[in-house]
Amino acid sequence: MRSHEVIAGGELMLEELCRHDRTHRVRTQIVGTGGAASVPIEAGERITATFCEWAAKDIPCFCHGPSLPGGYVRATTSRSGNNGRMPSRSVQVPAHRLDRWISGFDERHGGSSITWADGTLTLTGEDGSTATFRPPYPAQIDTVDGLIARISAVPRTAVIAVRRGGFLAAVVDGSTVVAGDAGKRHVQGRTAAGGWSQQRFARRRDKQVHELSQAAADYAARVIVPELPAAYLATGGDRPLVDDVLDDPRLRPLRSLPRGPHLSLNDIRKATIDELPGLLSTCRIDLVDQ
Repeated sequence: MRSHEVIAGGELMLEELCRHDRTHRVRTQIVGTGGAASVPIEAGERITATFCEWAAKDIPCFCHGPSLPGGYVRATTSRSGNNGRMPSRSVQVPAHRLDRWISGFDERHGGSSITWADGTLTLTGEDGSTATFRPPYPAQIDTVDGLIARISAVPRTAVIAVRRGGFLAAVVDGSTVVAGDAGKRHVQGRTAAGGWSQQRFARRRDKQVHELSQAAADYAARVIVPELPAAYLATGGDRPLVDDVLDDPRLRPLRSLPRGPHLSLNDIRKATIDELPGLLSTCRIDLVDQ
């Protein structure tokens, strides 16, 4: 017998010995063919799947501490019941609810003291919580009733709001919409296509944005300019798009007006025009709770 045949025979014998003794010469019984399907394993059935894993509550403290901003960690601990300081948050309160809101603040925080600075009202509760009122228009007033009356009385305001897909132009005086109109222009969203297709879509999108700004400027020139003068100019939606609209030479008188509030509008349609008096008489309140 040749040497390589002896070696091959030894390897074959070793392979046979490593097999299970009950599977020698046993045929696999196959009834028929069928489709294969994956069988999911519930979490926790495998010990090795979660061995030496961090608990969810320990991840911010041990695993990702340096990568998380400090405000996030403090907000999480304070909400979980610790005595950490809550971060500042803002609420929007209509003028007709301000008196009741101030009374509720006093009840929740054991009373409050009032301070004034440059027409801005700040309530400080007995527990250290604060509420700072940001009127939509400048107000040099030192009484709560005077502040509420000032916020309720909307001065004659020109309004231009633009978002991709819609725009409006209006003039509001008090609780009345003197003039207003809204329109829509389709603007294509971003695409995941690459190469020449992406460049073509980008050029089409830029063209549609230019047409949107031009249409919004046409509406403003037709609706707002004939109703001038106005005391303030309020804006809404996308600030860069609003700036593009105001670059129109026909709207030069609007650029010199004092700026009123900027409205955060998720959608712009004709029904939004009727909501403008209420939006312009809404006060922002910055809260810091203890």
